[in-house]
Amino acid sequence: MQTKDGEKHAVSFSPKKKSAIDNLAIQKSPGKITKFKLSTKFEREAVQILKYTEVVPLSSGEKLDFKSDKHELPITLASLSNGQLLNVKGKVIEMSQPQKCHRNVYITDLSGHTKIVFWEELVDQVETGRTYSFEAFHVKKYREEVYLNNPKDEEQCSLNEVSEFAEELPLDDPHAALSNH
Repeated sequence: MQTKDGEKHAVSFSPKKKSAIDNLAIQKSPGKITKFKLSTKFEREAVQILKYTEVVPLSSGEKLDFKSDKHELPITLASLSNGQLLNVKGKVIEMSQPQKCHRNVYITDLSGHTKIVFWEELVDQVETGRTYSFEAFHVKKYREEVYLNNPKDEEQCSLNEVSEFAEELPLDDPHAALSNH
């Protein structure tokens, strides 16, 4: 389970609550839980989801209190969990032509390249050659490919132009890097 304090192991003792959490995960919708317990019985700190725990999806106007820790070890694409929320800074190096309601955008940062699939309103919000902060984007894993996309409700994520990287960025083919994951 991803929390504002980082990832935590979660244990559910309530089939109804597990079902509610699974439904949020299937829909890739962020949610909130309240009235849970924290426990260290399970070899590490875990969130215990009990019969009185409340599981609710975020309302459409509600923002996630999700911040990345700048002091964490570098994140690798292989270590990411499907559906995890991620904040990343990247320079747009390539974009596909818009198709119906989505577009593939390829970004680079100091660690390499990745693809972001933009949906609906965000399709035309970035330009090649500019650097952006992508906040609260979902990690997706499909077959062997790992990429990011914006949540169904675009208000749950943010996209802002930021200053360029001071360091030199990798110049290799973004498609080659993606096929190796």
